[in-house]
Order: sequence, then C-alpha cells, then structure tokens
Amino acid sequence: MPARTALAGHDRRRSTLAAVLLLAASAVACGTHPPGAEPSPARYDAKAANLCAIADLGPLGDFAQHRESAEPDVGRYEDAPGAGCRFKLNNGRGQVASADLEVNSYSSDSDLESRWTAGREAFAERSTFLGDVAGVGDAAYAAASADQSLGVVSYTVRVRHRNLFLQLDLIIYVVRGSPDLLPSRDEVAATARALALANLAVIPRA
Repeated sequence: MPARTALAGHDRRRSTLAAVLLLAASAVACGTHPPGAEPSPARYDAKAANLCAIADLGPLGDFAQHRESAEPDVGRYEDAPGAGCRFKLNNGRGQVASADLEVNSYSSDSDLESRWTAGREAFAERSTFLGDVAGVGDAAYAAASADQSLGVVSYTVRVRHRNLFLQLDLIIYVVRGSPDLLPSRDEVAATARALALANLAVIPRA
C-alpha cells in the first residue's frame, strides 16, 4: 500500500506539471504573459522606415490630398540610424504646407538622453520656445512662430518615445489670397502634435 500511495502521488505531480506546461504553451500561443512578466515595450527600428512612403499625413486634412513632392532626407547621426522625408503640399485654396519629418532610433538609452537634453537646452534659448508638450510620446518640447503680415506660421516639435527621437517641422504659408486665411498658431500646433502622434504609430519596430 505505501508503494501504491507513493506511485499515485508521483502521478498527481506529473499531471500537475503537464497542466502547468500546457497553460504556459497556451499563453505563448495566445500572446499572453504570466502575472508579473509583462513584455518589454517594443523598440523602434527607424532605419527600416521609408517615411516618404509610409508617413501618415492624415492630420494635415486637405493638405494631405494635394501632395506636390516628397523628398527623402538622408541626414543621419552615426550612433542613431534613421530616416527622413520633406513633404510639400497644398490645400487647393492658396496655402502651402512644408512638413519635414525625421526619425532616429537609438541602441543606447544614454546616447538618446544626451541628445535629448542637449537639444532641449538649445531650443530653450530661442525666443520662440514654448516649453514641454504633454500627451505626445514619453516627452516632447516645441517652438513656434507666426507672422501674419508675411502669411507664415511654423511649429516645431521634438518627441522622445522609447528609443526613438522624432523631429517635425511644419510650416504653412499663403501663396495666393489674403494672409487672413492663414490658420492660427494654435491650430497649426494642434495639427503638428497630431501629426507627430500619428507617425509614432507607423515607424517599424525592431
């Protein structure tokens, strides 16, 4: 009897182990994770991004329907491969938009932090500096300017998210008609922030 009891206990432990292994395999197959084992956030691979082809210009509204040109920008940081594109668009009502988008992904968090800190300090010296921007990536800061007499308004935003550094320079100007048709700085700011958020979503993950 003791030998039979020991054998039964062994069978129960073996059945329990099999059940645990089966649950673990099911969790992997379903993309779930055991409690306390949340996956690390996916890191970006900016080098794989063909921005001129994949950029989401939807937040630009009517401008996105009238793309005049898209020129790749191959500027790179040696320690941070990336991609860029300069878009020129118009809304069919005498206004032109220039959107310069660039992304770089960093393998070193300290290198990204150094670039972020240096860039923000440099921007903070500009008279057009607006300060930090909430709700865009892990952190963001911006600068803006507007000249109604010349019919030009611009908004620049820099975004850090995970291992990615995103730069967006958006300029809208009037080439035909009254400068009064120019959108306000706040309107352009809202568009630029939405554009930055939309394009964080399209950059490939490593």
